[in-house]
Amino acid sequence: MRRGPVHPGCRRRSPRPESHGVAPSINGSEIGVDGLAVLAEEYRESLPADHHPLYDRLLSRAAEVHRTGMTASDSAAHMAGSEVLVGHSEVLLAVWDGKPAWGYGGTADVVDYARRCGVPVQVLWPKGAER
Repeated sequence: MRRGPVHPGCRRRSPRPESHGVAPSINGSEIGVDGLAVLAEEYRESLPADHHPLYDRLLSRAAEVHRTGMTASDSAAHMAGSEVLVGHSEVLLAVWDGKPAWGYGGTADVVDYARRCGVPVQVLWPKGAER
């Protein structure tokens, strides 16, 4: 995870009040990196209520929180969040089968964006796995 300036090949998103779909997906301190959370305003509300405690716990552990500036947790917000994440990354690890995205903001779109930005991409897909 990169701190500071956005990756030079990526367009800079204008800063918004503290934003992508789910964000603090891992506790980075457990693997030796700081966690970055990127959120849409209504993401938490879109989750089942029994997921809120886990979401809140993970979010509280994020070293940095960014917001997309979008309200709805939709495809556009997910892609905007991915752009922020790519902009803060030295390399993108993509769990991806190499197929086109099912909708805007899917893994294929994020991989394409990272490559256009000059961020190295490492695709992880176990042999024989299917989605």
